[in-house]
Amino acid sequence: MDAAYLKKTVGQPLTNALTSMVTDQPRDPVEYIGQYLIRYADREEGKNKTAELFAKAARLAEEKDEAVAKAEAEAKAAEEAKSAALPGEEELLAELRSTREVPDLYPRFLEMCKLATGATSAYIGVKQMSEAGPDGEPPSLPVITYIAGSEGSEIEGQAMTGGDPENEEGPPPEGITFGLFKGTEPPENPDADPEGEEGEAPLIYPTELIVPNVVRHQGMKFFGVPKIGAYLAVPIKYKSCLHADGIGEPSGEPPAEGAKPGKEPVYHQVEMVLGLHTMGQAGRQFTEGEVAKAKRLALEVAEALARAELTVWATEVEAKEVEAEKESDVSEAVAQAKAIAEAEADAAVAALPEDMPDYDKELETKIQAYKCALKVVGVVEQELLMLNERRMPPKPEAVRILHALLFTLLYPKEGFVETATRKVNWEKMRKVFVPELLKTLKAYDPSSEKNSYPRYARVEEMKRMLESIEEIPSEALYGALFELCNKATEVRETAVATREARAEAEAAAKAAEEADE
Repeated sequence: MDAAYLKKTVGQPLTNALTSMVTDQPRDPVEYIGQYLIRYADREEGKNKTAELFAKAARLAEEKDEAVAKAEAEAKAAEEAKSAALPGEEELLAELRSTREVPDLYPRFLEMCKLATGATSAYIGVKQMSEAGPDGEPPSLPVITYIAGSEGSEIEGQAMTGGDPENEEGPPPEGITFGLFKGTEPPENPDADPEGEEGEAPLIYPTELIVPNVVRHQGMKFFGVPKIGAYLAVPIKYKSCLHADGIGEPSGEPPAEGAKPGKEPVYHQVEMVLGLHTMGQAGRQFTEGEVAKAKRLALEVAEALARAELTVWATEVEAKEVEAEKESDVSEAVAQAKAIAEAEADAAVAALPEDMPDYDKELETKIQAYKCALKVVGVVEQELLMLNERRMPPKPEAVRILHALLFTLLYPKEGFVETATRKVNWEKMRKVFVPELLKTLKAYDPSSEKNSYPRYARVEEMKRMLESIEEIPSEALYGALFELCNKATEVRETAVATREARAEAEAAAKAAEEADE
């Protein structure tokens, strides 16, 4: 038993020590064996510690691999859940694909975008070019106006201005979102045939813009208090035919689906943006799946807008054809009414007292001319109210006449002109043409001193606006409204001069009276 124990416990180190001693033949064999056994013990202890460290490292690596695999599985499950239809999504998409009024669904659409991406807020903006000011100042600039926002976003009506496309050294754009609509040249193809057909390759546009941390990006535009979070912008682009030049003549090609034979839709590009952010979520980033979901939803709304507008376009074509058939009768009625009204006005002027001061006669003559124009407009009242149903805006000259009419009647500019672009918003303007407008028109007295006009509707501004209309549209409605605005402006100008003349005459009479005393 003793020999077995010694062999098991110290047999190997003693054998190694004796073998080494024979080889080295030290002067003190006992000291040599003792030192050898100490070194042996240290080596074995180090080996054990190393083995323990390796075992611990292997255990930690295994635990980490398990945690990563679990996280990846959870993330994949979350992405699959988001790629699947969300509650109410199928119903919303079905409505988008059938409705004529896509903007009415924007609130629900944006809430769906929030749900699909986990965003704090979602909003839709429209990119347009602003109206240049007189003599080109301020210049026409790109503007993004936000037309809808999710609940609590408070972004609707906000706008930001881009840089001057004609002046690269001018002020930079407000916000990075304008980069979504800036194309870049495609990379050169080294395999292209140098002798092949020449032609400009189409520009490449971003499919999304992502800012990981908005508070650290100097180009961000904020409409509230900045917070840590990510920003995602996705383009919404489609071909629109609901514009002033949207009805074209036949091209000889088969009509597009939904288009009426004999007329062709004329398209122009509409550029919009779907914006989302995660501000207030401790810096949470949008995942690849969330970005893909946002892009898919943006495509859905773009397709819905294009389809809905083409449906409305077909209705507009039919309405315009009906109006064109009636136009000759309307024009004849207007001509008859004008002849009768002018005769009545001439008779009223002729009946004025001979001793009436010239300035009063001039004012009364202008007033009678205005009343004549008002009677003529009465013939086209129904045509004026029908504008409320027209989704396709009239030609620019017609819109300018309507613009002048509303200014004349003291309608505030903010109700139908976009502040950021200085352009008329037809969807807002057309809603003004209701029976209440006719009541306002009939009650309006251009000679009244009580009328308080804003700066943009003063006499000089109105004269400038009316003089800028180079060609009166052929429809009798616009000719009658143009004449009304002109006559109203003349009455306003003459009324001011008449009041001044009366004041001077009264002052002169008073001075003469005082001199006689």
